[in-house]
Amino acid sequence: MHENNLIHGDLTTSNMLMVPREDGQKELVMIDFGLSKGNNNNEAKGVDLYVLERALLSTHSGAPKLFSAIMRAYKEENRKNSESAVAKYEEVRARGRKRTMVIKQGAEGKLYIGEYKGEKCLVKERFQKKYRHPELDAQLTKERIRAEVKAIGKCAGLGIRTPKVFGHDLNDRKIYMEYFEEAETAKDYINRLISSEDRASSGTT
Repeated sequence: MHENNLIHGDLTTSNMLMVPREDGQKELVMIDFGLSKGNNNNEAKGVDLYVLERALLSTHSGAPKLFSAIMRAYKEENRKNSESAVAKYEEVRARGRKRTMVIKQGAEGKLYIGEYKGEKCLVKERFQKKYRHPELDAQLTKERIRAEVKAIGKCAGLGIRTPKVFGHDLNDRKIYMEYFEEAETAKDYINRLISSEDRASSGTT
């Protein structure tokens, strides 16, 4: 696509289909071109690559190795323009690192990668509930943050592995915790094991 100056605009694995071929292998099919456009600007190509990387890191285990393989193939397939596009991707990536990366978000709050005293950490931030009286909402939020920090500490004291709590800010509604590099949820781990077993039983790799 980029070799022909076509920008997808939403380059995530949700917009890719793995379609079976007659030889039993899978073929990648791109879908959802609602944000696509013709553009030979390397900045746009860099953003495309960065969006793909963020999508992989937030939803797939083993993403760093997978994305490295994708980038090697990208450079091989886009010999003419890959150097400039990859350089722009690195610039976009550097800018993106200065922003928070949301890992999970629910009704009560969000979990994202941030910093605590200059060190990379996991931040849990509780949302303000606008339907509640401000003073009541602040009181309830503070109580829940204190209770969560206390529960984490109690588990750690009992020998149950939990993230270390570096600190918390009741006014900003945040808890700062240890960040585990290249960790995956138990859900992703189990899904990966089941997927591996299914491939082994079917004789595919």
